[in-house]
Amino acid sequence: MDRNQKITNSISALSFLLALIAFLFSVFPSSMKELLGDGELKAKVEPIIELRNNLRGVFFSSKINLENTGYKPLMISKIRVGIANEDVSYKSMKVLNYEFTRGRVEAPEPFELRPSHYFNATVNFSNSLTQNDERKRHKLNFQIATDITRKYIKEKDKLSSKLYLSEDLLQNTEELLFENAKEYKPGNYHIYIAVEEQSGGVIWENAYRFEIENYMTESLTTIQAESYSLPNVFHNEFMTFAPSTKLTEEKDKKILKTLSKKFSD
Repeated sequence: MDRNQKITNSISALSFLLALIAFLFSVFPSSMKELLGDGELKAKVEPIIELRNNLRGVFFSSKINLENTGYKPLMISKIRVGIANEDVSYKSMKVLNYEFTRGRVEAPEPFELRPSHYFNATVNFSNSLTQNDERKRHKLNFQIATDITRKYIKEKDKLSSKLYLSEDLLQNTEELLFENAKEYKPGNYHIYIAVEEQSGGVIWENAYRFEIENYMTESLTTIQAESYSLPNVFHNEFMTFAPSTKLTEEKDKKILKTLSKKFSD
């Protein structure tokens, strides 16, 4: 192929590419805008991404694979997820009904639970975390892993062989936040999680504190009102870990008891 022919082919290919890009922008202007990023949308989404990732830290965003206890997975039927303000005067809740079967095709690959693991280690961070962020993330994940490990080992005769806590918890918590956006004021909140067996008894429960700041409530309300969805392009950005704390102090026992009663009504 001579030089002129190569130039002609290159120009033709470039013209086709430009025409294709112009066509995509004309047919999908809004989706392309979200895909490539928009300053105004980014400003509204950023606080929600921060809040989402705080919650992701609480829900560890991964699978929990319990040691095989010989019990059928159908034993666990519900996971309750609730959000309450600090004095538990306001609450919102979702109940996740689960049917655990050994052939559950949508279940992800089991994640072996060890205290040394980061539960959200599968997340690809666009921006590297600072040493302080990494330390806080590791510390909290270690606390959660250790707590769950001890509980499961201690009461393994009551547990099913596999329990998956993944994006379902995060998704339902997000729905709670968006559905009740106008109810949330800046301040401290509790996330309550309880795992129930088929008989209705709670076999594991705990609660974690997290904070909603003023700019987060504004974004929650704005995004809910304008029906914005979170573009995938933002999902791996702004991934900093904020201090969400497991209720461990003596005074927290009363709070956990109150939450348990509130969310069992």
